[in-house]
Amino acid sequence: MAGANIIKLLRVLNGLTPTKLSEKTGIPRFVLYEYEQGWRPIPAKDAVKLSAAFGIPLVVDEETPANEPQSNGGNDGK
Repeated sequence: MAGANIIKLLRVLNGLTPTKLSEKTGIPRFVLYEYEQGWRPIPAKDAVKLSAAFGIPLVVDEETPANEPQSNGGNDGK
């Protein structure tokens, strides 16, 4: 599964054990292991938690990182 090995790589590069990453994100250790192995798809809510833990933006489109507030372009519905 795409992205599986990147989770482990980022964890190791950030000096985090699976337990520490679990504590930092609130994602259970066994779930992190399944993400790293590619056995389980990573839902958006956990992708946001992981990107915050690693200190990297999560881009959901070419303009707006997922972990930053989205602007409605000044259009507040009026």
